[in-house]
Amino acid sequence: MKNKKYIFFDLGGTLINLNKSHSEILDMYLSEQNIYLSEESIIKSINAANTGVYDEVKTKSTFALYLSQAVNFIKQSQINSNNLTKVIEVLSKTNSYIRDDCNWELEPYAIELLNYLNEKYNLAIISNWDFSFHNMIKRFKFNDYMQFCICSDDIGYSKPDSRIFEVALARAGLSKNHDSVYVGDNYELDVLASKECGFKPYLYSKQKHNKYDCKVINNLAELMQLI
Repeated sequence: MKNKKYIFFDLGGTLINLNKSHSEILDMYLSEQNIYLSEESIIKSINAANTGVYDEVKTKSTFALYLSQAVNFIKQSQINSNNLTKVIEVLSKTNSYIRDDCNWELEPYAIELLNYLNEKYNLAIISNWDFSFHNMIKRFKFNDYMQFCICSDDIGYSKPDSRIFEVALARAGLSKNHDSVYVGDNYELDVLASKECGFKPYLYSKQKHNKYDCKVINNLAELMQLI
């Protein structure tokens, strides 16, 4: 097993995906509170709400984290500050939806790809995820393919922190001069961060573009021809 090359995967947005977009989930719960925003405003607001969230989650209680996110969300969306309690509830419900493994589904060709790669390579997962990570791994039976699966909640470091990749390399028994591949859907968190740690990154993006300085795949089946 040790003489095989390693291929590491991100989880959410790469091997599995939500059955609704993040903005659709937020819109659903905002509408329940009679708060109506455009899709563009929702996306900008949740991005603002999540700024620094991976650093804050280690030092704040759940309520304090939601409060911080809600304040940022309101500032960006410019909705009335009297809606603070409602926005906290929306964020809480959204998070519960995301944590529920029943609301996730396999990406097309995910299992075909893992079956193909598993014969030639060692596989593993490195993901920014909370305690619900292990439910996802169990539901989709990823342990049948992976040497190991690690998430930020387990080890205390989140991408783009290089330490989460260093922990994975140590667990795989690999040195800094490794030739491993990392596949993920986020340019900053997956491509740039893994590249800093010596990985050969592949960006999984369903949008066709050539603006990135890395290998881009538009569907998981393409990886079978590239690796």
